[in-house]
Amino acid sequence: MKKLYNYPAMLIICVLACISVVVGEVCILAKAMVLNPDYYLWVIDKKNVTDVLYNELDEAYEQLSVPTYIPKEVYMNSITREQLSATTRSVARSSMQYILGWTNDKPVIDYDFTQMENDITDYIETYSEANSIEKDDVYYETVENTIEVAREKLEPRLDVLLLKKISESRFTNQVRKYSPLVSAILSIAAVVTAVLLIFMVIINRRHIIDIIYWVGTILFVSGGLLLIPSLYLSLTNYFDGFILSDPTIYAAMTGALYGIVDRMVMVNIIMCCAGVVFIIFAQIAHSIRKSEIKRRREEMESIES
Repeated sequence: MKKLYNYPAMLIICVLACISVVVGEVCILAKAMVLNPDYYLWVIDKKNVTDVLYNELDEAYEQLSVPTYIPKEVYMNSITREQLSATTRSVARSSMQYILGWTNDKPVIDYDFTQMENDITDYIETYSEANSIEKDDVYYETVENTIEVAREKLEPRLDVLLLKKISESRFTNQVRKYSPLVSAILSIAAVVTAVLLIFMVIINRRHIIDIIYWVGTILFVSGGLLLIPSLYLSLTNYFDGFILSDPTIYAAMTGALYGIVDRMVMVNIIMCCAGVVFIIFAQIAHSIRKSEIKRRREEMESIES
């Protein structure tokens, strides 16, 4: 282990820099993922949320076919994975944009039920004609109620990440108020880190190898501070224990959370590895320099003798 110069001052700077780097990294992850509407679209695409939703609807309409005597195929005929994907993505994007205050237009579920309504109406009409059922007020009320129930099975499920529901809560006001602070905190963290590194260079300007060692330590420690908890969440499948009755919401929510955790693991492994490389490089450079100094001393002694 090499001797470190100005150890107390450098240790203090190192601790402060680690805190600043961690804060900055958290802010970057928040901006890139948690507060980024595109991240939730990625979750819907990459975590097969649409397929889970389609299968859930297939099961729901099969159950609905029992009391209504309408085959599930009538309900499912107009539903496609492409349409589900487009609508869930639209709801997620518009909801996040509203939550973040990028727009004042409240999110709506814009799904075209026309084909489903026509299919249900046609089936009931065909059934009624085959069984000589009179088209009275009860008949039309039955058609309207059946369509309404069919819509209710589908429409709420299109908010797969519950972002629309969140946008309707008081939480939105808090996000709109405090989310702009993330950029400000990130800027402060970047400036503080830069200033601390400048102080480090000034204090150890005659010992460049020490600077490399301390930079490596900052990277390794700050990376490890977030790597340990994120690895725990990932390796233990922590979020699998969430109790959510809706399989689509479960898939979307856990997919979003694991996506953030996986990104934290990847980034902090890179930081820790970079830190180790810097530290090893500093140790090797110190050994080479020490050997060179020893060689020169021996040469001087031999010349003098």
